[in-house]
Amino acid sequence: MRVAILPLFISLAAFGKDKVAIDAPKPIVNQISAAVKKHFSGVAVKSELPENPSGGDVRKAAAAVGAKAVIYIRRSGGSFTVMVLDASDGGLLEQMQVKANGTKLKMSKPFEAKLLDAIGRAEGPKAKKKEREPEPEAKTEPKEEPKKEEPKQEKKKEEVVEKKEAPPKESGGGEENGVSEKVEPRHTGEEPNFLRVAVGGRLFSRRLYWTDDIFHRLAKYDLAAAPMAGLDLDFFPGALVSSGPASWVGLNAGFNYALGLGSQSTDMVKYSTTALTLKVSVIGRVPIAGVLEIRPAVGYSMQQFSITASNGAKPPLPNVSYGSLRAGTDIAVKLAGTPLSFWVGGFYQQPLSTGEMGKDYFPRLSVGGFDADFGVSLVFGKFEVRGSVDYTRFWYSMNPKPGDAYVAGGAIDDYKGANVSVGFQL
Repeated sequence: MRVAILPLFISLAAFGKDKVAIDAPKPIVNQISAAVKKHFSGVAVKSELPENPSGGDVRKAAAAVGAKAVIYIRRSGGSFTVMVLDASDGGLLEQMQVKANGTKLKMSKPFEAKLLDAIGRAEGPKAKKKEREPEPEAKTEPKEEPKKEEPKQEKKKEEVVEKKEAPPKESGGGEENGVSEKVEPRHTGEEPNFLRVAVGGRLFSRRLYWTDDIFHRLAKYDLAAAPMAGLDLDFFPGALVSSGPASWVGLNAGFNYALGLGSQSTDMVKYSTTALTLKVSVIGRVPIAGVLEIRPAVGYSMQQFSITASNGAKPPLPNVSYGSLRAGTDIAVKLAGTPLSFWVGGFYQQPLSTGEMGKDYFPRLSVGGFDADFGVSLVFGKFEVRGSVDYTRFWYSMNPKPGDAYVAGGAIDDYKGANVSVGFQL
């Protein structure tokens, strides 16, 4: 008898609890049911809710299983968005971001406490009935003169006025905008990390050559490959307080420095060589449909390449130091359901200075530049691995005049790079 009675008591205890409808992948439905089982009975919804459900959608899903609240869970990048919705009007009781643990939630005591508190605050489907109880009183007030039809007409007018004024009194705004108004600002692309710090390595090449070097007095330069070490940082201060448009604007700083670089002329003379790049920009990240991101940037770029000789004499090769205004954009695409994304971009550079090239060699020159990149990103939790290639070119018109020490029609100074970095993001 004891074996038969025990399951009966357990089922009776579960029967007495309020139900909670759960719209989530099956592993998470089981997780949430176990987390709330002491106070509520968790059941899966009969049909999945649409994205940004209306109040009517929520009430319908709750009524199908007799629930007082609906727990709506969707994945967004490396975490899940968890919303607790009231079955009475679809109003949002609580919204939380919970990190993913594979296909499940990374549960914590604070999260469970917030979840139970939100469910406990739900009014449930009975709330609507309580609001409509006073209506019969309005029907009994004007029965003083049953023989006359005029009071009945006034009564109908009063009832019409009451019905027009009733909708604004409902909390949550109504079926169409009760939930969607609160959910729409939610960030739908990558998670709005506020900080990314990355270190990496780079291999780059450089080639400088001249056009119309009539007297052949200028030296060319050709570097096959050399290593650089780099640091890159993104900071989005708005993401500390918002997951909407305020989190889309940030700052970027990047620095690369050549390691062990040297140059050698055709007559076997060696020269000490320095190369570096620095970029500081205001950047953006505008998500579109959760899979596309526009990443504009406007800022300042500095790029230097110089050689020096121990005896003070060096070939007729000007050192360059580009200080440029730089503007353009990357476009990133995320492969749905994977940690993989890739990007491609282009940027125009307008040099404000060129170093010795304009100061000592060609004072009347004009110059322009651009750079382009293509890359792939893999995100594993808080870590990101990036690989990319890039190309930078500066082009010159020298505008020489008779009597100038150096004569050339123009020059091309271009750089190619391959980069790998490992980053940590918060």
